[in-house]
Amino acid sequence: MQSGNILILGDTGFLGSNLIHHFISFYPLWQCTGISRRSSGLLLNPNGSYQHVCLDANTPSSLEQWMQWADVVVDFAHSRKPLTNNDDKDSGLDYEYFQALETRLRLAEKSSVHLYLYSSSGGAVYGNKYDDGIAKLSAEESALKPISIYGLEKCIAEQIVAFTLRESSTNYVLMRISNPYGSLVPAHRRHGFIPRLLRSILADDTVEIWGDPDSIQKDFIFMEDVCACIAKILSYHGHEHVFNIGSATSISLTNVIRIAEEKCGRRAKLRLSEGKPGDVTKFCLDISRAAKELGWSPSTPLEDGMGKTLAALSMEQS
Repeated sequence: MQSGNILILGDTGFLGSNLIHHFISFYPLWQCTGISRRSSGLLLNPNGSYQHVCLDANTPSSLEQWMQWADVVVDFAHSRKPLTNNDDKDSGLDYEYFQALETRLRLAEKSSVHLYLYSSSGGAVYGNKYDDGIAKLSAEESALKPISIYGLEKCIAEQIVAFTLRESSTNYVLMRISNPYGSLVPAHRRHGFIPRLLRSILADDTVEIWGDPDSIQKDFIFMEDVCACIAKILSYHGHEHVFNIGSATSISLTNVIRIAEEKCGRRAKLRLSEGKPGDVTKFCLDISRAAKELGWSPSTPLEDGMGKTLAALSMEQS
């Protein structure tokens, strides 16, 4: 599809706001409606192609008219943040979220939505995967071994999407996104290692790191590349339903810190704490399926993406 109506659930979060900004800038023929409980912080809307509706996506009864309007739904709504780990395992699974997700999917099917994109997690669903201390690639067919409540909920949610829409006219894609970072960072967003690190250096504050930064190896992906991949999915007519979206490389937090210090021109103040049991410390996504099926690969090196993110955060703090 080259144009249509796209409904973005969770449009004021990091992923949603970046996707809205990307479509406003590069795909003006798409009409975008964003839904979340928070008022929209986006000011850039030069062609009137975006509107924000203040609703709770986890109370789907209010979504029916918007589902009927939409050709595509992009679901970024989730009740638990990625920072959540096994420290809160006694709280149990969020069954209300699963019920709300299923209701949204039934509404989408009833409303003849063409495509439902669900935002999963590239790190949390696979868990740690390494050999001799080096992160190994996880492909879409790799075993899912979550080690946190958040990861387990994402795995269950993927199964709910696949089961509910398996014989539906509404197609679906599960997007397993690695650690995203980007130049458009909502002011209320305080998680995500790269923006948190850069903000701390700019403010001359201490940044806390849980675990050994030399041994923690993660796959970071710039949000402009994530958005470009999502745009490719909108035009996809193949049979795959799951795509990894990452950089296909892993980098230690020590090296990320070094790059941040070079970009900021000052040293980071670090406080090292004991690692948390639910933290995925070694992972890297195999993106060969996206390259083959979508013709997509990331184009932003980490150094360039961090430079763009730093520029945006510097303007935020000025």
